[in-house]
Amino acid sequence: MTIPVSDPVYQKISQDPFARWMGIGLQELRPGYSRVAMMLTPQMVNFHGIPHGGAIFALADAAFATASNSHGQTAVALSIIGCPWSLFHCERLVSASICVYLRFHIGGARSCATP
Repeated sequence: MTIPVSDPVYQKISQDPFARWMGIGLQELRPGYSRVAMMLTPQMVNFHGIPHGGAIFALADAAFATASNSHGQTAVALSIIGCPWSLFHCERLVSASICVYLRFHIGGARSCATP
Protein backbone atom coordinates (compact mmCIF):
# COMPACT_ATOMS: atom_id res chain seq x y z
CA MET A 1 0.00 0.00 0.00
CA THR A 2 1.50 3.32 -1.07
CA ILE A 3 1.50 6.00 1.62
CA PRO A 4 -0.46 8.99 0.28
CA VAL A 5 1.19 12.40 -0.10
CA SER A 6 -1.33 13.80 2.40
CA ASP A 7 -0.21 11.40 5.15
CA PRO A 8 1.71 13.12 8.02
CA VAL A 9 4.55 10.57 7.76
CA TYR A 10 4.98 11.30 4.04
CA GLN A 11 4.84 15.03 4.71
CA LYS A 12 7.51 14.87 7.43
CA ILE A 13 9.85 12.66 5.40
CA SER A 14 9.50 14.72 2.22
CA GLN A 15 10.59 17.88 4.09
CA ASP A 16 14.03 16.54 5.11
CA PRO A 17 16.34 19.60 4.90
CA PHE A 18 19.48 17.75 3.75
CA ALA A 19 17.65 15.76 1.09
CA ARG A 20 16.01 18.93 -0.20
CA TRP A 21 19.40 20.70 -0.28
CA MET A 22 20.84 17.79 -2.31
CA GLY A 23 17.85 17.90 -4.67
CA ILE A 24 16.65 14.46 -3.59
CA GLY A 25 12.95 13.94 -4.23
CA LEU A 26 10.70 11.27 -2.74
CA GLN A 27 9.09 9.28 -5.57
CA GLU A 28 7.38 6.44 -3.72
CA LEU A 29 6.81 5.51 -0.09
CA ARG A 30 5.29 2.32 1.31
CA PRO A 31 5.74 0.77 4.75
CA GLY A 32 9.32 -0.53 4.69
CA TYR A 33 10.07 0.67 1.14
CA SER A 34 11.01 3.91 -0.56
CA ARG A 35 12.31 5.22 -3.87
CA VAL A 36 14.07 8.56 -4.21
CA ALA A 37 15.80 10.33 -7.11
CA MET A 38 18.06 13.28 -7.80
CA MET A 39 19.53 15.07 -10.78
CA LEU A 40 23.30 15.31 -10.73
CA THR A 41 24.79 18.79 -10.78
CA PRO A 42 28.34 19.71 -11.81
CA GLN A 43 29.23 19.97 -8.10
CA MET A 44 28.33 16.30 -7.56
CA VAL A 45 31.01 14.80 -9.79
CA ASN A 46 34.56 13.93 -8.85
CA PHE A 47 37.82 14.71 -10.66
CA HIS A 48 37.12 11.85 -13.10
CA GLY A 49 33.89 13.54 -14.16
CA ILE A 50 31.71 10.74 -12.76
CA PRO A 51 29.23 10.86 -9.85
CA HIS A 52 31.05 11.36 -6.53
CA GLY A 53 30.69 8.50 -4.06
CA GLY A 54 29.45 10.94 -1.43
CA ALA A 55 26.56 11.99 -3.67
CA ILE A 56 25.71 8.36 -4.47
CA PHE A 57 25.81 7.36 -0.81
CA ALA A 58 23.78 10.43 0.23
CA LEU A 59 21.06 9.32 -2.18
CA ALA A 60 21.17 5.70 -0.94
CA ASP A 61 21.12 6.94 2.67
CA ALA A 62 18.07 9.09 1.94
CA ALA A 63 16.31 6.03 0.52
CA PHE A 64 17.28 4.04 3.60
CA ALA A 65 16.11 6.76 5.98
CA THR A 66 12.73 7.10 4.29
CA ALA A 67 12.15 3.33 4.19
CA SER A 68 13.14 2.89 7.85
CA ASN A 69 10.97 5.77 9.03
CA SER A 70 8.00 4.97 6.79
CA HIS A 71 6.28 3.13 9.64
CA GLY A 72 5.90 6.40 11.55
CA GLN A 73 8.44 5.34 14.19
CA THR A 74 11.71 7.26 14.52
CA ALA A 75 14.56 5.03 13.36
CA VAL A 76 18.28 5.55 12.81
CA ALA A 77 20.71 3.55 10.68
CA LEU A 78 22.71 0.73 12.14
CA SER A 79 23.78 -0.85 8.90
CA ILE A 80 23.22 -0.37 5.22
CA ILE A 81 24.03 -2.70 2.36
CA GLY A 82 24.81 -0.87 -0.87
CA CYS A 83 24.73 -2.24 -4.38
CA PRO A 84 27.72 -1.29 -6.53
CA TRP A 85 26.85 0.04 -9.96
CA SER A 86 28.83 1.64 -12.70
CA LEU A 87 27.41 5.15 -12.74
CA PHE A 88 29.51 6.74 -15.46
CA HIS A 89 28.21 9.85 -17.17
CA CYS A 90 24.62 9.78 -15.97
CA GLU A 91 22.47 12.80 -15.25
CA ARG A 92 19.89 11.33 -12.89
CA LEU A 93 20.21 8.77 -10.11
CA VAL A 94 17.43 6.73 -8.51
CA SER A 95 17.76 4.75 -5.29
CA ALA A 96 15.31 2.28 -3.80
CA SER A 97 15.53 0.84 -0.32
CA ILE A 98 13.88 -1.99 1.58
CA CYS A 99 13.96 -1.95 5.37
CA VAL A 100 15.01 -5.48 6.35
CA TYR A 101 14.71 -4.99 10.11
CA LEU A 102 13.45 -2.41 12.55
CA ARG A 103 13.90 -2.90 16.30
CA PHE A 104 14.26 -0.45 19.14
CA HIS A 105 14.37 2.53 16.75
CA ILE A 106 17.29 0.97 14.84
CA GLY A 107 16.91 -0.08 11.23
CA GLY A 108 18.88 -1.93 8.61
CA ALA A 109 18.22 -1.73 4.90
CA ARG A 110 19.35 -2.64 1.44
CA SER A 111 19.71 0.35 -0.88
CA CYS A 112 20.76 0.51 -4.52
CA ALA A 113 21.51 3.55 -6.67
CA THR A 114 21.08 3.24 -10.42
CA PRO A 115 21.25 5.65 -13.35
